[in-house]
Amino acid sequence: MDEPRTQPINIYIHEQKKENLARVLLFLTLFCETGISVRERMEMFLDLYGNSLVRDRTSQYLDEIVPELI
Repeated sequence: MDEPRTQPINIYIHEQKKENLARVLLFLTLFCETGISVRERMEMFLDLYGNSLVRDRTSQYLDEIVPELI
């Protein structure tokens, strides 16, 4: 497993629409997720970015992370 990040990262996002901001936050959260392998994160990203036929694993991840993002 990867080591947890010890230094903060500052990321600035300028979006007018809340939906676009939520999507960017979801992707950033997925990219920084160290408990999931790089390959699994890549596959989830492709599922979510393509918005088509989301796998069960991606759906479970969304169910877990959406309340945190809200």
